[in-house]
Amino acid sequence: MNKLNKTNNEKGFTLIELLVVLVVISVLTLVGMAVKPKVLGYMSNIEISSAVDSIASVAPSYLAIGLKPTDLSMAIVCQDRALSKRICGASNNGVGANPFGGDYKLGASKRVSRSHHYYSNRY
Repeated sequence: MNKLNKTNNEKGFTLIELLVVLVVISVLTLVGMAVKPKVLGYMSNIEISSAVDSIASVAPSYLAIGLKPTDLSMAIVCQDRALSKRICGASNNGVGANPFGGDYKLGASKRVSRSHHYYSNRY
C-alpha cells in the first residue's frame, strides 16, 4: 500500500517536449538556410562597394604627383601598398580579388578629360 501513496517526483523532459524543441530547431535551421545566400550576396556587394570607393579615393593622388592617366594601373597602386591585400589579391594587381571572382581594374577613360577615370568591377 505504501507504493500507491507515493507521488511521482521524477524529473526530466517528456517525449512531447523533446519533439517540440526539435521542430522549433528544424524550422529555425530552414529559415537560416533560406536567408543565408541573400545575406552573403549583400555582404559581397558591400565589400565590392567599399573596395571601389578605396580605389577611387587613391587614384587622384597618383595623378596629382604627375603620373599619366594612361599609366595608372592596379599593379602600380598595389605595389605601393596604397590598397589592402584584400583588394589587390594574391597576385598584387587586383586580378581575381573580387568576391564574385572578377578582377578590379583601374584606368583612364579615353572619352573624357584627364580628371575622369573609370573604376571597373568586372564579374
